[in-house]
Amino acid sequence: MENGHQVDLKACTVNARTFRKLTGFSFLAPLQACAPVIAHGPDVHPGFTGSGTVVLGNGPTYENGDDPGPFYFGATVLSAGYGFRPRNSSLPAIRFGVQAPTRGGAAADIYLQAPRRWLSPFAAGVGVLAEFPERRAMPYLQAGARNQRGFGLNFVVGRYSDSNAKIGYTVWERAQVNWLNVEVPLTDWASLYLHGGFASGHVTKRNNSSPTPYVDEDRWVRLGGATIELHH
Repeated sequence: MENGHQVDLKACTVNARTFRKLTGFSFLAPLQACAPVIAHGPDVHPGFTGSGTVVLGNGPTYENGDDPGPFYFGATVLSAGYGFRPRNSSLPAIRFGVQAPTRGGAAADIYLQAPRRWLSPFAAGVGVLAEFPERRAMPYLQAGARNQRGFGLNFVVGRYSDSNAKIGYTVWERAQVNWLNVEVPLTDWASLYLHGGFASGHVTKRNNSSPTPYVDEDRWVRLGGATIELHH
């Protein structure tokens, strides 16, 4: 599956077979990004940030086309962003980010944080992870807290609904992706995020010549991974 789609899996699975046989997990080599990942915290860092993320997926085996596999394979993603946080804590902060690779090539991540004065010591906001040139978008909610030493805990809830027309058949998919993230400070300019997640959804596949789906089922997967974020 490429970023949640049950299509064109050969690129994912050929790179994942050996690792999956050895560990029971499905890991994606750094050519694709299959599991939707929000690789930042809920409190916007002002200025530039950059990060690298690795995620593993583990769950039941489903019919995915070229090679059976879990609902999501893992992801290896590089991200960069720029945050604007006003000095007036009554105003919202915003972060513009990009991550790659994804199924469509890259994805934009736009996140708007509620004014810090409203929720302090907590931080929360809403965002959208939008692939381009694909048209799929996943709105999400993120909230959490970080102490003065830089240790934090936050969660992300995202949902999407998408259809993808291929030659001879069409895929419909909807899913909810939940993440629980622990933030650990490494230095003044680097943080580690540990991710634990669970995704569930429904997949329907139908040949264009038939009104009856040949795949129509609920699916789920457990997710785990880590992000190293660099910031000033």
